This record gives sequence, C-alpha cells and structure tokens, in this order.
Amino acid sequence: MRNIMRVLFLAGLATFVSACENDESEGIMKGVIRFPSIILQGNELTFIGEDELYSDAGANAFLGLDDITNDMVTESTVDTSIPGVYTVNYSASVINELGQESVATEQRLVVVYPANPNTVNDLTGTYKRTSNGGLSVWTKVEDVPGVYTVTNIGGVVPPTSALLEITAYAFHFEDGAVEIPAQPVFNGILSADLTLSPAGYTIVLSHPNFGTNARIFVKQ
Repeated sequence: MRNIMRVLFLAGLATFVSACENDESEGIMKGVIRFPSIILQGNELTFIGEDELYSDAGANAFLGLDDITNDMVTESTVDTSIPGVYTVNYSASVINELGQESVATEQRLVVVYPANPNTVNDLTGTYKRTSNGGLSVWTKVEDVPGVYTVTNIGGVVPPTSALLEITAYAFHFEDGAVEIPAQPVFNGILSADLTLSPAGYTIVLSHPNFGTNARIFVKQ
C-alpha cells in the first residue's frame, strides 16, 4: 500500500510540474515576454532646404502594447545651416520579463539641400558598368536640388538583377563630391563610397548582398 501511495504521489507531482511548465510556455506564447519596438511618424527620408526650420515628425515606442514613448531617447545631428545628410536616431531600452535588456532602434535621414546648389555637374543619365554591361540610371529628384535616385546602383545583370537591382539616393551638393550615406533599401542597409571621373565614376558598395570590389561605370 505504501508503495502504491508513493507512486500516486510521484505521478501527481509530475503532473503538477508539467502543468506549470505548460502554463509558462503558454504565457510566453501569449506574449508575456514583451520586446520593445519603435514606429516612425512621417517618412524615413526627409528633405529640407538650407536655413529652413526643421521640425522632426517624431516616433512612438512600445513595449508589447504599452506606450513607452516617454522613455524613448532621441538624438539628432540636423543642422540646416550646412547642406548635407543628417540622422535622427531613436532608441528604447527596457528590461523584459526574463530580466534581459532589450533595445529597439530606428533612424530617419534628413537631407538639407543647398539654397544655391552646384549646377556645373549634372549627373543625370545612364551609366554602363565596364565589367558586365549592367546599366544604372541617375534621375534628379524633382524640386530637391542636388538629389538623385540611382536605379540598379550595383550594375547587376540577369539572372541576379531580380534580387539585387536596388535603387538608392545619391547627394551631389559640391563639385566633384557625391555622398551615398547609409539608408534603408531592399534587403538591408546600403551605403557607398563614390569617386567621380571624367568618364563616369567608381563605386564601392556596402550591403549584405554585395561584395566590396570597386565597380566602374561609364556614362553613355
């Protein structure tokens, strides 16, 4: 009889422990373990003229469904007195239910374009990559002096073009200088170093899907 009672007790204990584990797992599945997130207000890329007043659209931070915007940190480098590309960074750091620190970040690019932009070098046009014939097209952004969209910035050709034909922004505010800062694009963050030449340019890309080899383009 004593052995039977011991067996029943152990069976009951095992059931209790299993139930507790199931409750804990179910709680996690129901979102008890929460993580922070940040949602930008407005656009990821903002244009503003030199010496104009910049008012940031802001962002909202959440821990699960709870609004923790008051705990969010905002850091801005924007200076509208100097044309260039600036960032506004948002971050929220919390200790979650597991006692772990969780951090969420978001970034906005703010482009301050010059009141009297350089108009000597017009980069509009089609450029051919010398190694494979891939074409990249530069187009001015309407009403934003010195800003271009660059399609197929890596100069890729089929069959890889379907995945790597990325469009990015380039900024040309001074003779001989083009800036392509880190910016969100398809499948990651892209930045590039670009050097102009009489015939076109050489570019080195930084992106998860591209190598770091120099790519040479000639204007058509």
